[in-house]
Amino acid sequence: MKPTKPVKDWKHIFLDTSFIIDYLADPNKQRKNPEFQQRIDLAHQLMEILGNYELSEKKEKRNFYISAVTIAELRKLAPANTAKDLVLLFNTGDVTFIDFTKDIALKLNQNLEQYLPAGQKHQFIAYLEKELKSKQVGNARQWVSDDLKIAACAKSVKNLDAVLTSDKNTFKLVADMLELPCVSMFKEEFANDLFGDISVVVAKKK
Repeated sequence: MKPTKPVKDWKHIFLDTSFIIDYLADPNKQRKNPEFQQRIDLAHQLMEILGNYELSEKKEKRNFYISAVTIAELRKLAPANTAKDLVLLFNTGDVTFIDFTKDIALKLNQNLEQYLPAGQKHQFIAYLEKELKSKQVGNARQWVSDDLKIAACAKSVKNLDAVLTSDKNTFKLVADMLELPCVSMFKEEFANDLFGDISVVVAKKK
């Protein structure tokens, strides 16, 4: 499910681990990997847009949300100081860190039962694990578990406008299944303006 509002009107924005890693990365150091470089460029462009465009109600501020699970993941997946840098970068009242609580866990289980046909919850999880293993990702079960937890944290945010991710293979599938307004860092995911850049005034049609 794609965000329904244009980028300039996003107020409540949830950031997945993969998006944060891309946003904190230097695109100039990724020239040998064009796809990765393009993802990083898009993450930077999007955050620049969100930083430069005021909401229509000027007294309002954008609110960013990050799962506590992401902080734990960053300590394993990113350079040693990334989690610390992230906390410093978003050390404002406009960022909320969401704990994975018992209530969120119960809600996640209910959502999986609601959105998946009877008996297919475990099949869906097994499919995600298989996808990760095919891409030679180690500890696929833990990866899927973390993605589910992060998506469940996003689901707990009221009036959520957008979930940003760079992982279209697993996290995006989970987010779409839970009917979250998720967009991944690939150009085809966005509406474009006349210059081929991300449109700030038009939402990508389904």
